[in-house]
Amino acid sequence: MKKIIFLTIFVLFAVALTGCNQQEEDKFRDPIFVVLEVEYHEQPIKLRLYPHVAPITVANFLDLVDSGYYDGVSFHRIIRGSLIQSGDGRPYGRPVRDPIFGEFTWNGFINNLRHERGVISMARNERDNNSATTEFFICQSDSPEFDRNFAAFGRVVSGMEVVDAINELSTDATNRPHRIIRILTARRVES
Repeated sequence: MKKIIFLTIFVLFAVALTGCNQQEEDKFRDPIFVVLEVEYHEQPIKLRLYPHVAPITVANFLDLVDSGYYDGVSFHRIIRGSLIQSGDGRPYGRPVRDPIFGEFTWNGFINNLRHERGVISMARNERDNNSATTEFFICQSDSPEFDRNFAAFGRVVSGMEVVDAINELSTDATNRPHRIIRILTARRVES
């Protein structure tokens, strides 16, 4: 009889706890959007962020957006047919941030967001899983080689043609574009 009472109490507690966790998780599923207004392009790049996939990464990115860190920063790395990268504020006198925990599988974190066309992910030093600070990249094509190895945290919901146009720019041997394209502003929007 004691076992039945204990099991009943345990099941009720587990159901109540699961309900609370579901409510907590649901509040993170509210859409979070960021718009990148980009130099030379009328249409912005609109991103939807997924804090339920990578909460630390999204919080870091939003803090940078809200502080104006990305305003005026260029897309400094382009790998044709693969990605465009931005977020290095050092040339613009912006301080380097403390690194964040890498939310990806090879670092012991479950992140099932695949690096498909339009996915945004944090750039990092390939020798240090926990070295991401401010730089991010947007996949111009499906890039499964980044799955489990980089923290994907959102995707482009409109403006992929801008990503494609930037990806077509000519670059030097180090993947730096010959023409500088800057993020004019990065800001949160409602929808």
